[in-house]
Amino acid sequence: MKKRQVDTTKRGKYTEVLEQLVAGIAAGYMEEFKDPAEIARKRAELAMSRIQAEASGTGIYIAKGHLWFISEKHRRIYRRFTGTNHAALAREFDLTERQIYSIIAAVGQEEFNRKQCKLFE
Repeated sequence: MKKRQVDTTKRGKYTEVLEQLVAGIAAGYMEEFKDPAEIARKRAELAMSRIQAEASGTGIYIAKGHLWFISEKHRRIYRRFTGTNHAALAREFDLTERQIYSIIAAVGQEEFNRKQCKLFE
């Protein structure tokens, strides 16, 4: 597959958004995987080029609060949840109460599924 580069020479509205996404993804790689900045940037550009190859020309809405995966942060929130401390957890983790409710529900469902025996597998 031909590698695409993010063109940052033309500073249009969409290029700025793409650049922000690449920078954010690179920051995530540096934080999560301790990648050096140059490698994180290359990985982020590759990720963005794959997204562009798959979805270019379509209108994509990326939901802010959608839980694709359960992170360790979400597990920490779930473990600290007492049943009445949604607001305190929201402040502590810089999230909305609605996001806390979603995280508790998602992690709770994962825990339930993990503990539940499978009769017909």
